[in-house]
Amino acid sequence: MDLVSTKAQLREGMPVAGGRWPVLGHMPTVLRRLTAFHLEARERYGALYWMDAGFGNFQLMYSSAEAVALFRSKAADSSYMRNVAGDLLGESLIVMDGAPHTKVRNTLNPSFSPKGLSTANIGEIVGRVMTRHVGPWAGESEVSIVPATREIALDIIFQMIGIPATDLSAWRKAYEEFLFTAINLPIDLPGFPKWRGRKASRWLQARLGELVRQARTKDTAEGLLERMAQARDADGELVEEGQLIDNLRLLALAGHETTASTMAWMAIHLAQEPKWWEALVEEATRNGQPPQSPMELRNFPVAESIFREALRLHPPVAADARVVIGDLELEGHSIPKGTIVGIPIVAMLRDPDAFPDPHTFRPERWHGKDRQTPLETIAFGSGPHFCLGYHVAWMESVCFGAQLALTLGKAGKRLKAPAKVPERYVPFIQPSPKIVLEVVGA
Repeated sequence: MDLVSTKAQLREGMPVAGGRWPVLGHMPTVLRRLTAFHLEARERYGALYWMDAGFGNFQLMYSSAEAVALFRSKAADSSYMRNVAGDLLGESLIVMDGAPHTKVRNTLNPSFSPKGLSTANIGEIVGRVMTRHVGPWAGESEVSIVPATREIALDIIFQMIGIPATDLSAWRKAYEEFLFTAINLPIDLPGFPKWRGRKASRWLQARLGELVRQARTKDTAEGLLERMAQARDADGELVEEGQLIDNLRLLALAGHETTASTMAWMAIHLAQEPKWWEALVEEATRNGQPPQSPMELRNFPVAESIFREALRLHPPVAADARVVIGDLELEGHSIPKGTIVGIPIVAMLRDPDAFPDPHTFRPERWHGKDRQTPLETIAFGSGPHFCLGYHVAWMESVCFGAQLALTLGKAGKRLKAPAKVPERYVPFIQPSPKIVLEVVGA
């Protein structure tokens, strides 16, 4: 269905994107071509346009580099998330603002700093898991890349929080069901998505609660879970158990799905780009082993550039949003309080003014960048809600690239991918789970 009509309908003086379906709004279009929807809407309507999220729910999309400022604006916050995704997010940091958010965030931050991750031996965990999963690929003829990277990411995150490997299948199933809480379907009956999602949520909450209570009884805080569970704020208080459980639950969900998607896209682009595969093999061979700690990541500029470019082209979280709570003006329009302003990350990371030749895989655009701008890291959010697990995702992805290059490079092999790989957009931007990469001679 075409995005645009000859005369755009206006809402609060701003255009509503064309191509809406009855009742479902733009959702059928977004499910099939999410990135294209936002790119075409920005081109045809400008930086501000309304998206109909279905069932009468509208979001004002702000597709401009200036939208990054909303993450720090006192005129907007995250409070709307409790209403639209309360079952999924619980009392995690994502739905918190102001002093309560600052208190919990400052308490958990040290566990996720490079120093905290090194103390918890996260580099060792990541390296061990990568070797176990990627090592056998040299003897395979093909790899189902999405299930494979999902297994890697799940294994890492669960080891980080102390879940026994024997229990992985049950946890994996629970998280798959838990994702149903994000589906915008106003039917809550046994067997339907929301009902199944809440059932899985209760299962996860009970088991994470057991892990938290066990972690708080230990004499030392060496592992990541123990460090989080025993961390105290400036007043000497522990994070409330319910808040800690909700943050752990979301960390495990976001941590494995988003990183798995990025690693899969890295592998696909490397399979399509022999030049970058050869450069990565040379770098990995020169270093001799993947990075063992966050401090060693800078020894892998090629792997890091491939990670950042794959993330730019395919940010797992397509959009973020804030609700207007104060006086806010955008592009000359006064935005009414209560308006949900969406930030289409997928379009912002393909802005030709910020990223020349935006639809082309060009890792060289990241070379020599010791620090990234807020726009360049917007896939991780920005401002007070910047992703808590940023350094973990960075570590995992670079280690994956290095381990892949070492494993296949030593065997004289590489991956081969189809010229075009379809995307899936719900609940995260991912390659099609059916994509298979061939393992061929280099």
